[in-house]
Amino acid sequence: MVEANRFWLFEAGVKVAAGRFEFPTSPKEFVPKRLARDGFLPLPIQHAHALRVAEPPMHHRDPFDRILVAQAQVEGWPLMTADKQLTSYNIEILWAGRPGGGPIAGGPGG
Repeated sequence: MVEANRFWLFEAGVKVAAGRFEFPTSPKEFVPKRLARDGFLPLPIQHAHALRVAEPPMHHRDPFDRILVAQAQVEGWPLMTADKQLTSYNIEILWAGRPGGGPIAGGPGG
């Protein structure tokens, strides 16, 4: 089972609105189909997740990333990311976006 943080959808929506990110089709069409195709379940943000955001050191101040880290810490799950800045936190990282692992050079966090 793989759960997808709902907050990344918020972050993606902000970036789409700002013209800094595009989906292949509209987000309303693309995201639900892709999540269903890949077998991802939505991971709601619980109170424990939101409260945990205040606890980790401020290695960087991105609120989107802080909620991802908080969820990984509370649930005890690895975090899939391409952002190497998140290695500063006490979480297991599953590298996304590149066969063989590791952050994407020149990409987010790379």
